[in-house]
Amino acid sequence: MKNQLKTQFLVQKAYQDEEYIFNCSMLLGIVSAKTESEATELLEKELNIFLNTEAKQYVKSFMSSESVNKEIITCPEGRVILPVDVWHCKFDGKACPIQASIQLNDNKNFMLHCRAENKEEIFNTVEKKKYQGFHHVPGRYLCPSCDKLLKNSKENFKYHYPWELYPLWKMIDFKDTKIMSSLYSSDIPLSVKHSKVCASCFVEIMKKLFPNNIYASSLFAKKLDFFPR
Repeated sequence: MKNQLKTQFLVQKAYQDEEYIFNCSMLLGIVSAKTESEATELLEKELNIFLNTEAKQYVKSFMSSESVNKEIITCPEGRVILPVDVWHCKFDGKACPIQASIQLNDNKNFMLHCRAENKEEIFNTVEKKKYQGFHHVPGRYLCPSCDKLLKNSKENFKYHYPWELYPLWKMIDFKDTKIMSSLYSSDIPLSVKHSKVCASCFVEIMKKLFPNNIYASSLFAKKLDFFPR
């Protein structure tokens, strides 16, 4: 279906006072019901309301004339450096002089400024629409855990909207030497200490660091369809 994406939320599940309870920080309150299926249905309803209101409005706010211009594509070899929002080249790590912006009808400008050895191949790939810059949709941000775990061919899935990203530091004391030791041994990127991670990575990291923790086992990533436009 046109413009359909998968999106995710971090949710905590509990059973208390004979009710199933779901808690998501993106909602104003908790969701509860006598049966798990009823609670799940209510959770999906509330999350879909959020997606159709706040989430859509967020995406709309980034739809500038440049971002929707089909003649301008973000270079597949560019990487945005946050929070300064400056595009750097993956080949040499330096700031890109054209800020990873490829004008389809301006091969000359791209060839003049691009420093990559395979710049002709890059332009041809974009021109033939084999790549359309999906993973650089404005308003989406890199999950450091996804960046480490996923291959470059899955670059699209490394970037997430704000409601998909959650701060581990609110749940984990990174000053604890035992936790830091587990972080190293689990091969989890140290950047998760100060950069938010996506819901799926949040769940996996919590389970790795706290395999027998009740709270960690109560977390899950709720995935839903999202129609941003």
